[in-house]
Amino acid sequence: MEEQNIADEAPPPALADKVKAHLLPFEQKSHDLLLASIDQVAQHFVEQLEQLRANTRSVEQMVLEACAKARDDVTRLHLAGAGVMRFVEHGNAVCQSIADEVDQIMLGQAA
Repeated sequence: MEEQNIADEAPPPALADKVKAHLLPFEQKSHDLLLASIDQVAQHFVEQLEQLRANTRSVEQMVLEACAKARDDVTRLHLAGAGVMRFVEHGNAVCQSIADEVDQIMLGQAA
């Protein structure tokens, strides 16, 4: 048998040559479908961002409404508290007046 020298063998085809053999140019239809797919992905992405903006605006409005209600509630509580303080002051004045009258009665009995 005849020994073959590895150096005498033809070099294997380069990887680039193998790849080039399998590459064919895009057909127009494939090209158009690829571009349409990219446009569809972009449109879906934009729609999701638009939905996110709408949701964000909705949450923002809810927060503003909740804050407005909280401000209104605090004001109403303040006014109620002020009314209670006036009532307490009046009640204290009435109690003081009654106490003064009782003192006068007690002083009158003691005399």
